[in-house]
Amino acid sequence: MKGDFSRRTFRPERRYAGVLQQQGRVSVDADWNEQVEIGRYQRQALARDLIGPCGGPRDAAGFEITPSDDGAGLSIGAGRYYAGGLLAENHAACAFDEQPDLLSAGRHLADATGKPGRYLAYLDVWERLMTAVEDPDLLDPALGGADTTVRLKTVWQVRLRAATDKSRTDCGEPAANDRPVLDVRTTDSGYVGLENRLYLVEVHDPGKAGAAFKWSRENGSVLVALRRVDGATLALDWTRTDRLLPIEPGMWLELLDDALELDGQAGQLLQVAAINEASGTVELTGDVRPLAETEGGVEPRLHPKARRWDGVGEATAGNWLPLEDGIEISFGDATGAYRPGDYWTFAARPANRSLEWLGPQSASRTAHHCCPLALLEVGSRRRSWRVLGDRRRLFRPLAGVDRVRCC
Repeated sequence: MKGDFSRRTFRPERRYAGVLQQQGRVSVDADWNEQVEIGRYQRQALARDLIGPCGGPRDAAGFEITPSDDGAGLSIGAGRYYAGGLLAENHAACAFDEQPDLLSAGRHLADATGKPGRYLAYLDVWERLMTAVEDPDLLDPALGGADTTVRLKTVWQVRLRAATDKSRTDCGEPAANDRPVLDVRTTDSGYVGLENRLYLVEVHDPGKAGAAFKWSRENGSVLVALRRVDGATLALDWTRTDRLLPIEPGMWLELLDDALELDGQAGQLLQVAAINEASGTVELTGDVRPLAETEGGVEPRLHPKARRWDGVGEATAGNWLPLEDGIEISFGDATGAYRPGDYWTFAARPANRSLEWLGPQSASRTAHHCCPLALLEVGSRRRSWRVLGDRRRLFRPLAGVDRVRCC
């Protein structure tokens, strides 16, 4: 999660049940966030143990898939469903191509209709970090529009997959030991930086022989709203960037919006050539593709943004690569397993010139949880949809209400 955090301390294997505040002590973000993560972990584990990997309450189950009135489309029913312990809730029935978090749903539906056959409709659920760039309501006018906290949002998408006898109902996520590995160390001088930092190393564009990666000193948290794309010139909303963490020539900007992020895609990554704070513009090297087919090259409804990265590199297995300030990183021999968004974090502390790192670690990924919803068929003549079977798993409440008898 790319928030402005000092460090991340939650470890399930420690079996901590809570964080207790002591009087007269300094309050830090890591303690607050560890308590939040302990609660999330326990709630999701409890839901998985009681409900299983997928399930919905019998009297309020959501995500029932039905054909639209004309048969050419699909509808998604309102209600609740649990996937991997996460609660997905559809507050109002909607058409398949009007899903709030699948902006390309119309294209997926059209592609399926054009290829008659059987399809599996399934639910994909995960958590997404929301900042004030994605949700301006997080800025408090009483504090002069200060950027205070961020939010975790439960995202759900109903997708279609061609159904076969062995049609997968999972999200295709490999086990942790099948993911690429990173190791981090310092030179003999230790960490020589002067600031406490939370470094983020993330895979950007996997290649055939390796993977291009990007890294940030601030956990990738420096994010600025993007107002316009004009050739290699970007107009940024400088009022939302922290002046203590500026964007400077030589750094890199990744251009993103909701459509890319919700589709799991990386953005364009280009180096900063020059800054003009008077006009609020940034000049980039290379060609910039507009994010939308509009006059300004962006669609404001999709919250276009630019994320700052401090450097890039090529992940070649077995070699120690210098990062900065005495830090070196080495990727393991797993070039075929790299995916965009694979990441590792570690804290650097100048007080003892050390890194908070536990040895070679597999990549972390945003956890997706998938559940089958319905088996569908679209005909070759009328191109209309038909439901062959409901694949949802429903459960009764643990505590039923017995019939009241009057004596």
